[in-house]
Amino acid sequence: MSTLGVIRNAASSANRRGTGLTVPPEAVVASPASREATGEAVRSLLAAGVQRIALDGGDGTVRLVVDALLREQAAERVALILLRRGNTNLFCREIGGWGSRLPEDAGGGLVVARRLLRVRNAGRHRHGLIFGLGAYERATRLSAERRGPVGAAGVASAVGRALWDAVLQGPEGPWRRGVPLDVSVDGVAAPTGRRLLFAATAAEGRLPLRLDPFGREGAGAIRWLDIDAPGRRLAVAAPLVLSGRHRPCLERAGYRRGRAEVIELGGVGSFVLDGDVIACEPDTTLTIEPSPPVRFLVPEASARERVPAERLGSPRRVL
Repeated sequence: MSTLGVIRNAASSANRRGTGLTVPPEAVVASPASREATGEAVRSLLAAGVQRIALDGGDGTVRLVVDALLREQAAERVALILLRRGNTNLFCREIGGWGSRLPEDAGGGLVVARRLLRVRNAGRHRHGLIFGLGAYERATRLSAERRGPVGAAGVASAVGRALWDAVLQGPEGPWRRGVPLDVSVDGVAAPTGRRLLFAATAAEGRLPLRLDPFGREGAGAIRWLDIDAPGRRLAVAAPLVLSGRHRPCLERAGYRRGRAEVIELGGVGSFVLDGDVIACEPDTTLTIEPSPPVRFLVPEASARERVPAERLGSPRRVL
C-alpha cells in the first residue's frame, strides 16, 4: 500500500507546457478529467490508503482537493504537498511548497495545519484563500478575457488595469457604480450602501509584488477589505490601501479593513474565489468563516518564514 498519492490536473500551466511531473512508481496517481471528477479522485486515493497527496496543478486544483478532503472528513489524516505547477501559485507563496518537482525526501519537512476561508450558502461549502466581489470580480473577468502576463505579473496587471480604468472613468463609470451589498462583521453591521469592492483572505503574507490591501489590526483568522462606492479620492487612496499603510482618513472616506471570525454578506450575485468566478442566485446570502484545519507538508524553513509562530499551531516533524 502506497502512502503517496498524486492528483494531476492536465490543464495546469506546467502540464500544458509539457513539463510533466516525475512520479515514483509506487505512487497512486489520479487524473480527473473535470472539476466534478476531482471529488471521486480524492475518494479513490483515500481508499488506497494514501497519507500524503501531491497536487500537480495550480490554485484551482488545491481548492477543489481541499473541498473534497473536508467533505470526506479526511483532512486530519492526510497532508497535502503543494507544487508550483500553476500560474500564480498563491497557496505555495502563502503556505510553502516544494518547487515544480516532488521532494526527493520529505523526511525533513513539517506538517502544519492551516485554516482557509470557508464560503457557505444553502448548504454548499467552498474553501479557498482569497475571496472578492465588485471591482475585484470585474478585474478577474477582464483579466481572463484579455491576453497578458501570468503569475505575479498577471495579478499586478489586473490590479493596475482596474485602478486605471476606474480613475479614468470617474465616479459615474461602470467600474465605480459598485454593487449593492449588506455586510456584517462579527455580528456588527457595516454602513449600508453600494460597494466598490469587498474582499477577504485567510492569507497572512503579502500578495504578489508585496501588495498588502487587507487589514491586520484586531483579532480573527480572516483579514478583510471593504470599500464604499464610488471610491472617494480613489487615485490618492488606492496606493495607501494596496501598500497596507493605515491612515485615519481612509475609514472616514469609506475604506474599511480589519480582522474577523465570521462575515455575513447579503445581496451577492457572483464572487471570485482563488481566481474562479462563481455565479449565485440573485440576492444570495453568504457566510465567510475559517475552515477546519487542513494539513500541509512543507519544507521546514518555509514553515517559519511564511506563517507567524502564533498561527502555526503545533507543527510536527515528519520522521
